Order: sequence, then structure tokens, then C-alpha cells
Amino acid sequence: MFANATTSTCQPCPIYQCTQCSSLTVCISCNTTNSYYLTSPTCSFCDPALNFFINTTTLQCQACSIPHCTKCSSLTTCSICNTTAGYFINTTNSLCYSCAPTNCLTCLNLTYCQTCNKTAGYVLNPATGQCEICTMPGCTNCSTTVSCYDCN
Repeated sequence: MFANATTSTCQPCPIYQCTQCSSLTVCISCNTTNSYYLTSPTCSFCDPALNFFINTTTLQCQACSIPHCTKCSSLTTCSICNTTAGYFINTTNSLCYSCAPTNCLTCLNLTYCQTCNKTAGYVLNPATGQCEICTMPGCTNCSTTVSCYDCN
């Protein structure tokens, strides 16, 4: 709402995604919850799909600068890491880290693997979180370290 000096009445703001206006054509605050930020005199969309976020300090749209992060929620917090390149979110500091275990494709944390490189013959040992080569006699495709999916 804003006070219209011409009509001496309170009127709703007509500017899309504007939460507070000073006139019919000038916005002073935008709906940041819906990823809009102030670009005087209107509001513009800050596209999170393009790895942008609204900086809560400046209320401006900013590109994510966290390495290997595909979606930032702030300058220091990543919400989605580039998992296709083997990165995961460290829940301690919300930054992206590379999977450390050998032949691991996706990690749960720095030392525990979630999926292994099956095409190279590796399977997950759920007890250790490490990828191990399939060594079951007569097995051409292990499903785990102790069970076979396809036999010779």
C-alpha cells in the first residue's frame, strides 16, 4: 500500500512482486522470498536455476562463488553441489567436497561412499563405505561384496 497524493487515498502497489511502493511507478522493497530484488524503480527476478541468489545483506542478486556449487543459498552456504562431477555437501560447513574414496561416484561424506564405479567392477561395502573389487568366484556382476547379481 502507498498513499496516493493525487487521490488522498491508500492504494495497493501495482508493481509486480513489489512489497512496498512510494508511488504507482516506484517500488522501494521487493519480495525476496520469491527471488525478486529491487532494481529501481521495479523488481527483477534473481534466477536460482542459473546459480544466482539474493544476498541478504545487500538485497541484491549475486552469482554463487562457492567452488563446485550448483545452487547457493548465501555467500557461504551451498544447497546443491555438482554431484555429476563427484562433489557432495559437507553438512558441517555447507561447502562442496570431492569424494575421497577410490572408485566412488557419489559420497555421503568425506570417507563414506554411496555409489561405486560398477563398470570398473567395484561394489560398495556397506560396512566400511568403501568401494571394493568384485572377487566372488564365478560372479560377473556383484550387487554387494557378499552377493552376486550375474553368474558366469
